[in-house]
Amino acid sequence: HLVSATPFKNSLAFLFQEVSSACLCCFSQ
Repeated sequence: HLVSATPFKNSLAFLFQEVSSACLCCFSQ
């Protein structure tokens, strides 16, 4: 159970990081 939950959390955190960095790029311009 834990093993299958970890990749999902990692991809979710990665997605959030991508979105927040994209927002930062938009706001800085």
